Amino acid sequence: MVTQMSKKDQQQQQESTNSKSFWLEPTHWAHIKWPDRSIYNIYDFPSCEIDIDFNQPELSQATLTTITEQVEQECSVGAYFNIKGTGEGVVWTEWTQSQGDLTFKVKGRQHLISQDKVLVPVRVTRVANMKEFFNYACTENRMRQALDYMREQKVSIEATNANIFLRWLTEDIIKEEKDVMNASGIDVRSISSSIHNRAHPWFIKSVIHHRQVHRRKQNSSCK
Repeated sequence: MVTQMSKKDQQQQQESTNSKSFWLEPTHWAHIKWPDRSIYNIYDFPSCEIDIDFNQPELSQATLTTITEQVEQECSVGAYFNIKGTGEGVVWTEWTQSQGDLTFKVKGRQHLISQDKVLVPVRVTRVANMKEFFNYACTENRMRQALDYMREQKVSIEATNANIFLRWLTEDIIKEEKDVMNASGIDVRSISSSIHNRAHPWFIKSVIHHRQVHRRKQNSSCK
């Protein structure tokens, strides 16, 4: 006999599951790996530790920048597999107090998706107006990320899918730049049309470029 759970029962079950969930200290799972199945442990690769005083984050700014620049020059994970190439950045996780809940990422300059003047800003960026905000937030790197998302989701790069591109881009800007928007007095409801005006022409150019590349590949395969 199949019985249906009420929403209340489902909620109680979920709460019970959550109450039993916990994070393991990294040292407790450092041995878990299965290289034969291409499953590796993060501790197989070089890692760094740093003490950050969040009351004076500027004291750690230079160290975080140096480490990020080193990774961007050569990805340590790639080097492990004898592959040379740039790294995107470094993900930092705090364990002592937050048990892994506090994380942040520092990206190298080649991979920045916003126009910060420094790699590791310690104060919330403020912009003067909407135009300055979009120069800061709606960057080419971020739009490329939207294209990457479409490829990951097996969505073709076609003009008919512009809404998917614009939706991801808008949601990402709101999620990642909410602190900048709040500090600068920019209303979330007012940005959609501005994103469309800036990003839609860029997307159409990308569609045209994608078609040209596809045609060249087809022509070369026919020879």
